[in-house]
Amino acid sequence: MTRTVRSAPILVGLGGAAVVVWGLRAAQHRLSPDFPIEGVWVNFTGLATTVLALAASLATRPRTGRPSLRPDVAAAIGGALAGLALAVWANLGTVQLPYHRWEQFHYFLGAKYFPELGYTRLYQCTAIAEAERFGRAGVARRAIRDLTTDTLVPATTALDDPEGCRRHFSPARWRAFTDDVAWFVRDCPSTDYWERMQGDHGFNPPPPWTVSGYLLASLAPASAATQSTLAAIDPLLLTVAFALVGWAFGAHVLVVALVVFGCNFPGKGVWTIGGFLRQDWLCATIASVCLARRGRWLPAGVALATAAALRIFPAFLLAMPAALAWRRWRRTGRVARADRRFAAGLVLGAAFWFGTATALFGWSGWRDFAAHMALHRNAPLANDVGLRALLSQTVEGRLAGTQDDRAVDPFQAWKAARKASFAARQAAYWVVVVATSALLVAGAGRMRRLWAALACSVVAVSVLIDLASYYYAVVVLLGVLAAKGRTLERLALGAVIVERMVNAWPWLDANPDIRYLAQSWIVVGWGIAAAGWGAGGWASIRSSTGASTTDVRSGSKR
Repeated sequence: MTRTVRSAPILVGLGGAAVVVWGLRAAQHRLSPDFPIEGVWVNFTGLATTVLALAASLATRPRTGRPSLRPDVAAAIGGALAGLALAVWANLGTVQLPYHRWEQFHYFLGAKYFPELGYTRLYQCTAIAEAERFGRAGVARRAIRDLTTDTLVPATTALDDPEGCRRHFSPARWRAFTDDVAWFVRDCPSTDYWERMQGDHGFNPPPPWTVSGYLLASLAPASAATQSTLAAIDPLLLTVAFALVGWAFGAHVLVVALVVFGCNFPGKGVWTIGGFLRQDWLCATIASVCLARRGRWLPAGVALATAAALRIFPAFLLAMPAALAWRRWRRTGRVARADRRFAAGLVLGAAFWFGTATALFGWSGWRDFAAHMALHRNAPLANDVGLRALLSQTVEGRLAGTQDDRAVDPFQAWKAARKASFAARQAAYWVVVVATSALLVAGAGRMRRLWAALACSVVAVSVLIDLASYYYAVVVLLGVLAAKGRTLERLALGAVIVERMVNAWPWLDANPDIRYLAQSWIVVGWGIAAAGWGAGGWASIRSSTGASTTDVRSGSKR
């Protein structure tokens, strides 16, 4: 009976959110049908949702910190905020459904034919297969990206040497590849879309991701049914991830995490919704934090090792936990049980994924991935976010002022300007890296919670490497820090509000690289502020939820 009473207001809130989204879509269709809903409409909804969440956070009793709203009202508001946040993440429903063609082309073909394509032959072999099936003329007039140099080159460079690609395939595998490419060509919404797709940056997951990607993609040929089925995996993974947040942290933190996840601008879902296994790393990362919160140290380590195996960069989340374990060892002279079990989980997870990927693809898979990433890391993208991107981009060198559409690679001058800017500011980069490292070590000295150390280490990700914007869904971990107090909750919601306010500046519509420069300032500052609060205030912060917390020194609940 109690469960029914609690769930009813949540369903009312979710229903209200659905009505609001329907009204917004109807208003956009009526008032501005020539303008896409992505932009002002989505940005306003994301801003309004986060402002409402912050207002609800502020509606607490001054002394107790407890909500001043009735439980049923709070539950309905929470349901509405969660529904609206997920709608914002999904671009108010205007995304490529049931599958994202651009995403599926790269990840389906790249995984299914990884033994033949490796990391360098996707566009080359696609051009040859397309010309074989549909004729040379249409292919020869476009550019493709040469993944051995990360430059745009005429497609004729591939067409003039077809055996350079075919010799990697058996006859049966080449026929299957040609059939799959032909399906993607026919399924594309326009010729321009297809041609732009061939200038992207290739297939980039590490060999462990390719293990599961290869097995799943090999089940059936490319088709609407196949791609729709594969696209359905990610929603299931996200459902599991946020169910774990509710299990580990309670309903309040779950709502905050959903608002941060859905309304955070860089991590918007339009990039990856409808893709193929694009949220597996996020599910594993969230699982690690949630399991650590509940004192399941071994599986928490396995989960983080899995996340790192699937996308590498989650390994940086070990920055503060490593400092925490080291300082605890220095203080007590022994390795805490939690640290031992978490480390054992890391080793087990890493051994499984490394061993499985090596058995399937050999040592060459790792060697080729390392070479590909070394090249890819030095290729700036307009939607890169992080400290390196922040120091690389200038207003004078923005894309709108340097792009040359007459050149084979219109962005060559822009990329050169970015590299030159970073080289000139490299000293500043290292100063921030050293200062952030000191901040993490100081924070570890006052922190007792492994899960919170993992979450605070998001700052290490933003400072040490650049990531494409959609990987900043990882800031959801800064959202779960709401479990440590209202200050961190309001910091997270406030940062998302600033993201959306900055994004509302119309000038940024024509300057995507400057848009993500602004987002880099916010994300880096947000991470430093969260870690800095940890360094100065963890000893005095008390949990604002009813979920139990495990002390990693004693293993006791409190």
